[in-house]
Formats: sequence, C-alpha cells, structure tokens
Amino acid sequence: MNTNTMNNDVNNSRQSHFAFIAGVVSALAVVAIIGFAFCVGMWFAGKKARNNDKEKIGAIQRDIHDAYDKVQLWEGGPYWATKNIGADKPEDSGYYFWWGDTVGYKREGGSWVASDRSNSNFSFSHVAFNKWHETRICKKRCSEAESEGWIEKKNGTYVLTSKHDAARVHWGGNWRMPTEEELDDLIRKCEWTWCKKRGRNGYFVSGKGDHASKGIFLPATGFGEEESLVDFDSGGGYWSSDWENELSAWELGLKSRERIGYMNATLYSFGLPVRPVQGFTK
Repeated sequence: MNTNTMNNDVNNSRQSHFAFIAGVVSALAVVAIIGFAFCVGMWFAGKKARNNDKEKIGAIQRDIHDAYDKVQLWEGGPYWATKNIGADKPEDSGYYFWWGDTVGYKREGGSWVASDRSNSNFSFSHVAFNKWHETRICKKRCSEAESEGWIEKKNGTYVLTSKHDAARVHWGGNWRMPTEEELDDLIRKCEWTWCKKRGRNGYFVSGKGDHASKGIFLPATGFGEEESLVDFDSGGGYWSSDWENELSAWELGLKSRERIGYMNATLYSFGLPVRPVQGFTK
C-alpha cells in the first residue's frame, strides 16, 4: 500500500469518526430539546392544574360560606343567618364574644372555654379589660381605635373592621355582623313572638307581607359577665358592629317580659352571641 492510499484511509477514518460524533451530538441536542420542551409543557400543564385546583378550592370555600341557611325578612334588607356563630342548630347559643373579639367562648362545665381551646377558664370581667386595655378596644377613644384598626367609618357611623368582625372571621365570604340600623329595622319591620323551640325560649322573628313566610329564631342566650352566664333562657342580646363610645357598643337586647327586642348600648366586656348577615340594606 502506497503513502497516498494510507493517507486517504486515515482521512476517511477521521471523517467517519467526526461524522459519528456529530451525529451523536445532534441526537443528544434533539433529545435535550425534546426533553426541555416536555419539561416546559409539563410545567405549564402543572401550573394550569394548580390554577384549576385553586379555582376548585375557591369554589368549595364559597359553597361552604354560602352553605349557612339565610332568609330575607323585608324587601331590600340583608339576608339573616338562621343560627348563631358556633351554633349547630337555630336554638343553640353558639359562641359568646366581647365586642371586637373574634375568638368566641362557649359554656362548658360551668366555665368559659375558647373556641380555639386556647383558654379553658376565661372571664368576661371589667378587671380583665382594665388590665388588658392596651391590647383591646376597651377605653380607647374613637380616633385611637380607628388608627389601630379596630373600627372604621362607614355611612357616617363607626363599625368594626373586617379583622375584628366575628362573622367575617368565623364564616368568611360576605358574612358580617349586622349594623345597629339593621338590628333596629329587625325590630320595626318584623313580627316578634316569644316562644319555645326544642325546649329553648326565645323570639321567633318573621317578616311581614310578602316575607311573612320567612323567619328566624333568636334564642334567649343570656350573656357572659365575668365567670358567669346570666339570664340564660330568659333574656340576653346580640352584638351589632356599631361603636357607641370608648366603653360600649350597640346590641339588640332580649327580655322575656318585653313584647319585642330593643336597642341598647352595652359595655364591651359583656359576652354576647352574633347573628351574621349577608348583603346590605338598600
């Protein structure tokens, strides 16, 4: 074999080797591109799935928030829940709150127990409020309570902000505490009947006219005072969201000897239940 032939063979071998390497590199590049495209596709698919999951979760949460029964008792009025926060049935008392509180307390074995179990011997006491007024709304002036985020001005009156609204915190969605005006409308625009429901005393409050078939039961829950439950099954009250002054807020009061409910300014420190509403009075 001559020198030219050997050189040609070497060159051919090198070219074949380079061609092989180039083919491998090209194949790897194609695989890498396909893999990258696959990963990108999977990421977008995963993102879409996550978004779909979020939408489903949001829909479920909205359904949960709207799962509470509600009725409208007069034209243009809000929708009233048929039970209290923390109650399993319309005749149950549910949780008792000091005004601005969003934890809530239930009566268990003669003691006040927090809904989150953080306290099993709570006291709705003036002593506690005087001691803790630095962190609670009691004895705060209007401007101070507003600047600290306890209350805000709406439609010319001061009401609790969403983060201090027990209905919004516990039930979410569009649920909120009723205003003083709405509770006053409940008194004036509805029929009130003192009655008993499954062994519990309270008022059956029904609409008039086209709304006469709709109604809610307000059990006489009594109220929390220091370590005690007072006037259970014979009186009580329900908080509004409306601020009155540095010591009190508006409540709907109940007494068995009264024909209907009445509005009353009550000390923040008393424990009262909350009956949530949805929508706004037109």
